[in-house]
Amino acid sequence: MVPWPDAEWRAMQEEARIWRAKLQARTGAGTLFLLDGASCSGKSTLVDRLTADPDFLELIPRYCTRERRTDDQRRREYIFVSHDDFRGRAAAGAFIEYRDFQFGMSYGLPWAEALLPPLDGRAALGVINLGNVEHVKALLPEAVTILVDASLETIRRRLVSRGVNTEEQIEERLGNA
Repeated sequence: MVPWPDAEWRAMQEEARIWRAKLQARTGAGTLFLLDGASCSGKSTLVDRLTADPDFLELIPRYCTRERRTDDQRRREYIFVSHDDFRGRAAAGAFIEYRDFQFGMSYGLPWAEALLPPLDGRAALGVINLGNVEHVKALLPEAVTILVDASLETIRRRLVSRGVNTEEQIEERLGNA
C-alpha cells in the first residue's frame, strides 16, 4: 500500500521516470546510497562520518518542517522549510519519499539534490524515512539501500538524552521502530 495520496504518488512516479531516464543516459553515473532506520538508530552519526570527505561521499540534505535544535547548527543534513512549502513540494512530486509524522514534523528526500551528484559521476548519501524503502526501490531501483538498526532500549535512551521530544513523540518514534 502506498502511503501517499494518489495524485502525489503519480507525481512521484512521473519524477522517477524523468530522473531515471537521465541516470540511464549518463555513462559513469555515481551511486546513490540511502540509509533507512528508526529515529536515533545511528543514521546521523554514520552520515557525519561517511560524508566528512565530500570528495568520497556527498551528503544529500532532506527537507524538514520540524523546529531547529541546538545541534542543528553543525548539521548539513536538513533544509528547514515551512509546512506550506513542504506540502507544495510533496504535491508536485519533488520528493523520492517523504513522511508526515504526528506533532507537525515532516521529512522528505528531494529528487534534484539526491540525483545531481550521481548524474555528475559522484557517490552520494541520503537518509530516508523508516518504512519507505519498498516505495523508494519501486521508484528508484538503482539506489543502494542500507538499514541501520538499534535496540529499542538504545533508541529510547538516545531519544530521552536529546531532551527535545515529548513523551508522546518518543512513544511515536518507538512505535515506528
